[in-house]
Amino acid sequence: MKTSRGWVAGYAMAIMSLAALATSVTMGQEPMVEQSGASSEGTAKAEDRSNWALQEKNQAITRAWEILGVTNQTDLPANAEIVVLAEDNTPFLSRQIVGRPIWHVVISNWKLDLLSTPPDRADSYIRTCDILLDPRDGKLLSITSRWPGDVPPIAPQPGAASATAQMAGSGNEQYHGFPEEGPPISLSDALDAIQKAGGNPLVAKQILGHYVVWSRMGDEPKPVWAITLRGISPIKAAYPGVSVDARNHLRYIVDPKTRRWICATTTPQPTTLDDKPTKRAGAGESPSVQRTERTQKSAPTPSNEPCR
Repeated sequence: MKTSRGWVAGYAMAIMSLAALATSVTMGQEPMVEQSGASSEGTAKAEDRSNWALQEKNQAITRAWEILGVTNQTDLPANAEIVVLAEDNTPFLSRQIVGRPIWHVVISNWKLDLLSTPPDRADSYIRTCDILLDPRDGKLLSITSRWPGDVPPIAPQPGAASATAQMAGSGNEQYHGFPEEGPPISLSDALDAIQKAGGNPLVAKQILGHYVVWSRMGDEPKPVWAITLRGISPIKAAYPGVSVDARNHLRYIVDPKTRRWICATTTPQPTTLDDKPTKRAGAGESPSVQRTERTQKSAPTPSNEPCR
């Protein structure tokens, strides 16, 4: 049994290492998490789990499979552990995620299998997904597929504060919280809706998913899937000089009741780099480099129609 001093020291080390997890998950890297000690399931005391909806790792994995819409579960390696994030990039809601125990589920070898996909087409990538779940009620906090390791990186995403400010200023969007009930359709179903409407999830190098209570322009808030496709073919620039990094991603808002997407936008714009264009956040860089060699400036916003 650890002494109280040893436990505190171990917990402090866990917080430091899990700051790297928050950065690496949002950047699409393999999370850098210690596999033993305070950063694993030992972070949360056993008695703290008595009121959790997801008390065991198998429950968390099953929940993650359901949310993804995975049917061939035996073919997909999966693991889960309890982590405590010191940092998170989710707009409006990051403070509800950091600083407390959450489930981090990793599912590998996932390929999109969408109902509307023609027989001669298939997912361009074999994906590894990081799914964050609230153990107390099983709510989805985020899904992030990792950036492919053999693909050149693009500009990193903005931090939570920048993303929040951009969304509030463009279409007056807001994420109000996480819905009380889980999503009535899976992420795969929502991606299928995007594909049916002309989007192309099969070629997206990275997929980010949030199930949130959302509103725009003062409308009544409602549960939606907010799904960002990153690393897509750049949309047409409305005027010269618009950076490719401002046009190679789209965030779709999908109504889970109607299974139709409501709107799509390139907001929030990615974080731009200082004076090191070759040091973009990709699968091969360490989180410490990513955090110190970039600034929180926004790339130029293209004249796409925002979610309004």
